[in-house]
Amino acid sequence: MDTEFALPFFAETKWVVGIFVLSLGIFHWLLVHHFSLSKAAWKKVDYVWLGVGALGIVGAVEIPRNVVSDNLLSLAESRMASALRQLHSAAQFGTSDAVCRTFVRSPVSPSELELSNSQKEYDAACSWFKQVLPMLPMKLEELAEPLAMNRLPTVPTVSDQALTWSFLQFRREVLIVNQHLATILQLRDNKKRSLLEEVLRLLGPILLAVAIALRITKVTGELKYES
Repeated sequence: MDTEFALPFFAETKWVVGIFVLSLGIFHWLLVHHFSLSKAAWKKVDYVWLGVGALGIVGAVEIPRNVVSDNLLSLAESRMASALRQLHSAAQFGTSDAVCRTFVRSPVSPSELELSNSQKEYDAACSWFKQVLPMLPMKLEELAEPLAMNRLPTVPTVSDQALTWSFLQFRREVLIVNQHLATILQLRDNKKRSLLEEVLRLLGPILLAVAIALRITKVTGELKYES
């Protein structure tokens, strides 16, 4: 097998077992036979093996964190999909007959000037929504950064309450999409490991093997004093 694709030694069971056996032999030779630790010294060994063992399990913290983060991320992405649909719905309303319409004068119509101004506002709103609709992301993957109104065509100035509401609704949906995006980015960031976590995760099995070997050696040393 190409060594480039070989597993590192700390990822193979035989090496971890080998390190455990080697550590067991070295600790017995050094602590039990060579230095022959006192009873008080053997008590202090507890601090060492417990400390090493604790470091060995730190890497396991990412397991529940990733499980929780994955579940929350799935929920957040589902809500984002719904928010994007609502955003498109708000934009599509601006391209519907409710906005893209031609006023017909009737006996109850306002003055010619007012009707003309209203028509201009509706035409401007219709044109704006038609320009914006193709620019909106359909999926989360298409949303590389938060949506910004200042990157869209300039919103026309309108006085009509219905048009004002349509623009406010669109801005609201943009805000909701950006909030969901911020949540998703935070959850993704939560899954990232620090350098320390990465090292401890990789060396965790070895640290636990060394800690257990030291604990067994401590039992041997204490039995030596009792015999």
